[in-house]
Amino acid sequence: MANQLLPHLGATLLAASLPSTVFAQDAAPPAAPPTLDAPEPLSAEEAETSPSTLMDALTQGKTSLDFRYRFEGADQSFIAERGWASTLRTALGYETAKYQSMSGFVEFESIDNVFGDSYNDTVNGKTARSIVADPDSTEVNQAFLRVDAAKDLELRLGRQEISLGNDRFVGAVPWRQNHQSFDGARGLYKVNDQMRLDYSFAMQVNRIFGDESAKGDEQLLAHFLDFRYDVDQRTKLAAYGMMVDFDQSAALSAQTLGLRGSTNQKAGKMFGEDVNLGFTAEFATQKDAADNPIEIDQDYLFLEASAAVARWKLTLATETLGGSGDPGDKFSTPFATLHKFNGFADVFLNTPDGGLEDNYIQLATNFDMPALAAPLTVAATYHDFNSDAGSNSYGNELDLNVIAPLSKRMKLGLRYADFNGKNGLGDTNRFMAWLNFRVL
Repeated sequence: MANQLLPHLGATLLAASLPSTVFAQDAAPPAAPPTLDAPEPLSAEEAETSPSTLMDALTQGKTSLDFRYRFEGADQSFIAERGWASTLRTALGYETAKYQSMSGFVEFESIDNVFGDSYNDTVNGKTARSIVADPDSTEVNQAFLRVDAAKDLELRLGRQEISLGNDRFVGAVPWRQNHQSFDGARGLYKVNDQMRLDYSFAMQVNRIFGDESAKGDEQLLAHFLDFRYDVDQRTKLAAYGMMVDFDQSAALSAQTLGLRGSTNQKAGKMFGEDVNLGFTAEFATQKDAADNPIEIDQDYLFLEASAAVARWKLTLATETLGGSGDPGDKFSTPFATLHKFNGFADVFLNTPDGGLEDNYIQLATNFDMPALAAPLTVAATYHDFNSDAGSNSYGNELDLNVIAPLSKRMKLGLRYADFNGKNGLGDTNRFMAWLNFRVL
């Protein structure tokens, strides 16, 4: 009964909450750190307002409620019919007040088709239509206990979203209506003002496909270790390691080690405006692990250069996920926020066996508009895709993205992707429009 009621409750709450003028609608674990100081005592003001009992902590918490309506249309030359998805995501959360250095958080999410389901959501059997991976579902997205174990050390135990760095290897996949979360434990340690250590252990990943999909929940043993060092405000370094052992998807079991560095420096003036030059380099290596039946030995490389003047920014970049051409011998990122990378058409959610080289150029700007709460942002990106092995062309893609902040609580977005495939890859067009509305 709850599965039937929650989606319709979300639609009803949205209608009641929106203003009348609005129509509905981004290795092994580390050794224990040296002796840590105990948590700092509460200030007099904090002590006065801090809950004195567990019941007070449970009742004096904070509720969060937000909605996202999205229309997504997909037209693929190799699929008989277009897909048209009109979905509403309702996320209702509650965070308790802190009691004796502990607090809890729970979040329910419900995804509902609000104007029909003329698309393949990966579980509804409509395989003659293009895929939009937003199936109906109602589930607990997050439920974890947060513990301030010591000064600058935070522990999280339970189901939780995990995002590391730019989400290239581990992310919550916030683009999709059903977010990705993990069942496990996480420790975040602030070594000092410049260094941070983040370690997670997971036993299950809860994917975007929902509970009805065979791919929805996957058992595994995963270790994620992420170290960040800020040299200064403009230069950042990172090192990371991942060891993943899948129960079902054994061909994805792998160990990954990587390094990343980025800097952004002033470089004089142009037309009276400051010029900022940015550079990023990242390298990672991946090998098979655990019971993976495939021998994997591949690398990842990312290089980026950018120049920003006033409201304009030009970016040139190349990203390579290695592949030998042999089945399964490829660099994979199964936990990434994949829509964010390699084009909005979602053609390369899985790395081809021949690998992937993505060379792209992006021009972005923003404009002040009286009707908006913040500048309107616009970006255009052109991708040229090739294989890593054999240098075969996969095709090219043009992406357009517009974000309009209507208010502090409401944001409108428009997105278009046009992929032109080559050498056996068909064409894909996607149009996306969405509205985020945070009530609480």
